[in-house]
Amino acid sequence: MGHAKAATTVFGLGWAGLLWAAPAFAQGPFIQVRYPPQGSTVPFKPATFILGSVTLSSAVPAAPLPPESPKPVLTVNGQPVKVYKTGGFLHYLPVSPGEFTLRLRASLEGRTTDAAHTLYVERPLPSPSTGAFELVAGSVFPASDQSLAA
Repeated sequence: MGHAKAATTVFGLGWAGLLWAAPAFAQGPFIQVRYPPQGSTVPFKPATFILGSVTLSSAVPAAPLPPESPKPVLTVNGQPVKVYKTGGFLHYLPVSPGEFTLRLRASLEGRTTDAAHTLYVERPLPSPSTGAFELVAGSVFPASDQSLAA
């Protein structure tokens, strides 16, 4: 079984907003990540989804896997990811605030590719303290009811 640690190169296709991680060697499998884009910022949530494909070609858009092709095996951050017969995948996974790297590993037809896809997860907004909206005695003026005489 061949194994290569691929350097990740990021490419973009402007109008389509398509980004993918391509290994630095000419044999597949090729891992294409369409969402979230490489280097993008995603809102704070405990998890996000990743959408892409594993193919035999680095062409964009990549052709689906031939029907007779074996199904690729994919993990993201060590979690197994279901890959559909076309090579496409959609997976929901936990993330943490700050710089977050998705580590992808795909195996297909005896070859393995590793890729890294980095994004930035926004930090959560601080929660207001329980006393943030209290009125402090002596800080409200006038201190008693007032009336206006005509």
